[in-house]
Amino acid sequence: MIEVAVQHIAAQTRTPPTYLIGQMVNVSADALAASEAGLVAKVTEKQRHFGAALREIMRLEALAAGESGRAESLALGSVIWRDPQFRSDSQYSDALVKLKAIGVPDEALWERIPGVTPDEIARWKSMRDDQASAILGGDPAGLFAPKSDDQDETDELPEAA
Repeated sequence: MIEVAVQHIAAQTRTPPTYLIGQMVNVSADALAASEAGLVAKVTEKQRHFGAALREIMRLEALAAGESGRAESLALGSVIWRDPQFRSDSQYSDALVKLKAIGVPDEALWERIPGVTPDEIARWKSMRDDQASAILGGDPAGLFAPKSDDQDETDELPEAA
């Protein structure tokens, strides 16, 4: 009777039965992903609706702290949620390669990598720009050499002969 009740609760709440019962014997990764599909869909739906409310809570917190500039920024911003479904690094990599193949810009791809901060993305942009400058400046070896602090970053491109 208890097991039937647990299964009923799992069905009503879209919680995978393995989360409540805790028994997994010879279950494939695809079967686990399929059992989590309902929960992932539920979380994705909640994220859509809770985003505006969370943004408003953060805006009110900024106003209460006396930070009107931050409150205005938060009012115009949007909440970015983490992917509710667990995926392996190889699954993310595969998806990113496919998106790159259809022309999605690098910055948009970098934002989709779990755990990557805006500071890291800015650093990657700078590194990419440095690489492009080295190639255009006729110094491909500069791609692999350490960058010195006294290097002038406003070097002009060499004139064509």
